[in-house]
Amino acid sequence: MFLWFLGLSVVIVWSIFQSPALDYRLVMFGSVLPLAEVALGSPNILHTPVGSVLALTLVMIVSWGRPLRRRSLIGIPIGMFLHLVLDASWTRSSLFWWPVTSGGFATGSIPEVDRPLPVWLLLEALGGIALVWAWQRFGLDDAAPRRTFFRTGQMDRSVARHGPGGGASVEGQRARGAAGRSAPGRSGTGRSGSGRARPRPGEGDSSGHKPKGEQ
Repeated sequence: MFLWFLGLSVVIVWSIFQSPALDYRLVMFGSVLPLAEVALGSPNILHTPVGSVLALTLVMIVSWGRPLRRRSLIGIPIGMFLHLVLDASWTRSSLFWWPVTSGGFATGSIPEVDRPLPVWLLLEALGGIALVWAWQRFGLDDAAPRRTFFRTGQMDRSVARHGPGGGASVEGQRARGAAGRSAPGRSGTGRSGSGRARPRPGEGDSSGHKPKGEQ
């Protein structure tokens, strides 16, 4: 299974935290990281809460005093914790509660492959549906939100808050603001800052008075 973890991790994290500032790329990476143990042929530390706790501790250490980096990296252990939920590792008490329980570590088959093919295909289809929902919900079919996601892993704040078409993207607002600042002024050369026409030399204003010096 692959799409099952990618799609459901994004949907669950968004439903719980409602935060566009998380790095959802790393959430997805953490959700599939334990799949690397398929190469070992049996579940190992990444299929236990101990592995996720160690990853969380490492993130806290390397991001000490750097809150922005911590907010980004925290997605990895979050995704790893979600993997344990989505692959039902918690149903194997000897594995899930290692090392409290004796045995069970590095024994048996990987939970992800220990399923009938129809169940495997059903979960993958559900994961694909979740990814399509996230793609549409966060407006990733538009260039600006998609560029923001691929560059930072974050969802466009305006689109995440209002939904697709419910508000201009942050990058779109910035682009329009820059275009407005660089556009030439609309007032003509013969008008004052207040928008009133300046009297020409020798002519009075609209009240019939001439400028001083000409009276």
